[in-house]
Amino acid sequence: MTTTLTILGIIILIIIIVVLVLMAKGKIKDKNKNLIPDKLEDIYSTIDERIDQMKLEYQDVKEVIEELKKQIKDIEEVSKGKKRRGRKPKNK
Repeated sequence: MTTTLTILGIIILIIIIVVLVLMAKGKIKDKNKNLIPDKLEDIYSTIDERIDQMKLEYQDVKEVIEELKKQIKDIEEVSKGKKRRGRKPKNK
């Protein structure tokens, strides 16, 4: 177990060193010099935007499901003989 963790740590260290060397040579771009490649920052911002859009869609679906629960409850009450609630039907 210890050997596996040591090997994994060495591999991660080598990857970090390679990335830093490539950034120093200009092969990997980092305009703001925060040691995070610009490509990763772009990917993160894209994922963050998609998550925000998914949250909005989730809220819409949640509202529709709550309205559907109310409609199902109304159907149940009508089947028991209670008067219909809600909007009056339009006369044609």
